[in-house]
Amino acid sequence: MKKILPFAIIMSLVLLVLSGCGNNAGLPEPIPQPEPPPVANISMEEALAAIDVAADYYPSEVVFEFSGLDQIESHHDGMRKYSYVFDVLHEDRKVSGAAIGAEDGRLWILDMNSGRWFNSEFINLSAYQPLPEFGELELEPIIDIISYDRSVGHVATYIAMIDAIPEFSNINEGVADWFESEQTVVVRAIKGTGSVTGTIDGPSIRLVVTWASGEPEIVVAAFDPAPVFSHPNQVLRSGEVMDIEEYRLIEIAEYFRDLVREEAGLA
Repeated sequence: MKKILPFAIIMSLVLLVLSGCGNNAGLPEPIPQPEPPPVANISMEEALAAIDVAADYYPSEVVFEFSGLDQIESHHDGMRKYSYVFDVLHEDRKVSGAAIGAEDGRLWILDMNSGRWFNSEFINLSAYQPLPEFGELELEPIIDIISYDRSVGHVATYIAMIDAIPEFSNINEGVADWFESEQTVVVRAIKGTGSVTGTIDGPSIRLVVTWASGEPEIVVAAFDPAPVFSHPNQVLRSGEVMDIEEYRLIEIAEYFRDLVREEAGLA
């Protein structure tokens, strides 16, 4: 004969089971704990000594501020490297970053555009020379006619290494157009202060001046900043903007007007 439990005992067992399920359901899920960072193979003193060496590649105006031990992402392979990380500051503004590999003491340089890090061995810091200042190099100015529409007197020229405008330095390139019928010159030029693209990069200007009324009138004077440079010797030139007063803009326009007209035989 089967044994049947009394109803009261059955209900007690059911309530006990339900009570246990309710308590478990109310418990929070366990929080996954992050793995502890690997133990650095070099000391903070060794990292600071390496930064002292790296500082020779940067302008003397910058300072290094330790921001912590962190994993940085390599530009070369996407791997994350455990490193001592330093902010490179100029007048309280972060202009770059430097990191010392905690495992091998390698120097890494932050690419401010991508947020990733270059191994200094790949950018050959010791071989790099910053672009010279105005007048340090003797370069032959270039002015070549790109097109000449005689029906309207439009002359388009390519210009480079023009050494007559200190505001452009003597490392520059751009175009200068002259419209004879409108008595208007259009100048677009880049002052070379570094390179992000592999060619000349730096602050640029677009200038339009007309003599349609007989007197010079500035129609457009637009200035674009230099890009963000990551190389140690270029960081202070990041975001540089040309600062040219109105009277100089007119003098610059007159220079290119006369240069292009002479090249085209209109003078």
